[in-house]
Amino acid sequence: MNNNDLILILDSHVPIIALETYDEPMAVQWLSSYLRKKDMPATRWSVTDGLGPLGMGVELHNAKDYVEAEAALAYIKKAYGKQAFVLCDIHPFLDEPKVVRMLKDIALTARAKEQKVILVSHELTLPPELKRFSSRVGLSMPNDEEILSIVRDEARAWANKNKHERIKTDNATLQKLVNNLQGLPHLDVRRLAHGAIADDGAITESDLPNVSKAKFELMDMEGILHYEFSTEHFGNVAGLFQLKKWLNDRKAIVLNDSKKQSGLD
Repeated sequence: MNNNDLILILDSHVPIIALETYDEPMAVQWLSSYLRKKDMPATRWSVTDGLGPLGMGVELHNAKDYVEAEAALAYIKKAYGKQAFVLCDIHPFLDEPKVVRMLKDIALTARAKEQKVILVSHELTLPPELKRFSSRVGLSMPNDEEILSIVRDEARAWANKNKHERIKTDNATLQKLVNNLQGLPHLDVRRLAHGAIADDGAITESDLPNVSKAKFELMDMEGILHYEFSTEHFGNVAGLFQLKKWLNDRKAIVLNDSKKQSGLD
């Protein structure tokens, strides 16, 4: 799903939005920007930080009092006025009856209060009680232009740390790197781009197999497909020299036979 679809759902009256992504920082940053444009105060929750402001949200002096999921939901249930609540990694608590019931209570009054609850996690399985009040979405992956921008950003960061040396690469290899990074979230693109650059300040063909291998691992593709991460050229494959010699030895015979059949000899 692209971010236009996400905007449509956020603009709708759906009270609970399950946003699945491994890139929590990007998701929270995007939501903060979107909610700010909507002039909608927002509060973020996590089990480590409790409740705190997101963008234009209100600072709570006793944020740590709400680290428990039940306590945070009790606060949200009592809250009034147009606002959004972004709950990060609440998925471990979605099998607790009281948590589920409190979320349902919040959903039942969300439209009248002009409130939204956005659940952000790598994976969210909502109980049946909440499914009819919710929509599941995913954050869109960066396109080629965004990937290239991230790679250039990492190149600038490396240069700033290394006496402003220029990254060594060429357009063809750079495009191959961008192609290899397609289908990954922003955070993983940045991490793999940094890995390709950091060791030697260059983006070369030798970096591409490691990037591909890391991508397969991140996408949980190991065990489904086997990919041979080899940079060996085809001409150096064992036994190929003998095959080429055998073909060259027979080249003249084949050509002579062809001339005779065509009447050219």
